[in-house]
Amino acid sequence: MGDQRKVGREIAISLAAGGVFALGLILYLVRSIQMPQPPVLIENTDAGGAGDVADDLTVAGDVAGAFVEHLGAARFADAYALMADSYRARHSEEAFHAAWTASPLLASPRAVRLTSTRSTMARLPDAGFVRAAMFTARGALVAAAGSLEVTFTFLRGADEPRILAVTVGGVPIVEGLR
Repeated sequence: MGDQRKVGREIAISLAAGGVFALGLILYLVRSIQMPQPPVLIENTDAGGAGDVADDLTVAGDVAGAFVEHLGAARFADAYALMADSYRARHSEEAFHAAWTASPLLASPRAVRLTSTRSTMARLPDAGFVRAAMFTARGALVAAAGSLEVTFTFLRGADEPRILAVTVGGVPIVEGLR
């Protein structure tokens, strides 16, 4: 009977020691591992205040809408004028016209509906942000062939963004980066 008490006490002591060790290990891990920080929301302001910063999607929709309207009315010179300076420096108006008329899929564009934009900003060591020089907008282009997936890349300008590139269905139609 005495041996059974010793065995029971040894088991209880072993379990208690194991519990203390596990608790110590858990406390060590909780304190030594840095928990991830949640995303931080920042105020979207410009030098003049929050009311001066236009929504990228709204501005992109206005520029892309005017662009497609010009293309649909065969006013290629007006559409070409909405392209970024870097595109116009490397590509003639004739090359622009040829790019848009080369594919029957792109014939008679009637409308564009942009649904999302994306831009990336750099965070500086002093916690300031550098606004992205370019941003992309995605949506659908309605043409003679039907609705086509479209991506516009915009270059921010002093007054309004200019179109740097247009990709339809993953195929670049006009590019201002090369």
